[in-house]
Amino acid sequence: MSVNIRKYKLTYFNFRARAELARLLFACAGVEFDDERITTIEKWVELKPATPFGQLPLLNVGGVQICQSHAIARYLAREFGFAGKTNLDQARADMVVECVADMLDPIQPCYREPDNVKKEQMRRSYREMLPDFMEKLEKMLENNNNGNEYFVGSELTWADLAVMNAWHWIPGFGVFPPLNEFPKLEAHRLRVESQPCVMKWLETRPETPV
Repeated sequence: MSVNIRKYKLTYFNFRARAELARLLFACAGVEFDDERITTIEKWVELKPATPFGQLPLLNVGGVQICQSHAIARYLAREFGFAGKTNLDQARADMVVECVADMLDPIQPCYREPDNVKKEQMRRSYREMLPDFMEKLEKMLENNNNGNEYFVGSELTWADLAVMNAWHWIPGFGVFPPLNEFPKLEAHRLRVESQPCVMKWLETRPETPV
């Protein structure tokens, strides 16, 4: 259990999306935080002018505001010991996280697409491109201890959480990652999910569509 005495408040909409990696880091560090979820347009309109860039997520650390999802998660990873032990390991973890972001970006517009025909076209296109990203990720995993542990070093980092989180998020768009075709990635998912802190968070977090 961490002895961190700073007060944290994470503000986002009532989705996993761009805030879930930060929430996972809090959960794995055993650090309490105020998980503020905006559920109405009125509340967002009221809050928006007070944010640095007019967007969420927003992390408040003892009165200091941090925006941008990766800046938030990277800060928490460093603060809580999930960034990687060396500068090189940290760079490799960052690389994996950025690869995950590239993998997730193409499917996100699907959620708000009102036309069902276009929505299915977007899903079909994403199903075709997803295995290429997964192949690259599996090769990155294999570059560390033959893919039998984590993406970086011998301990859990934010890179592992980011990858695991992606497999939970993508199905919300109607696409199911073919993890059965990538046994190292599937074993990694199970390895990360079996961490007590991750398991507890997955079991108790609020249910949201994405």
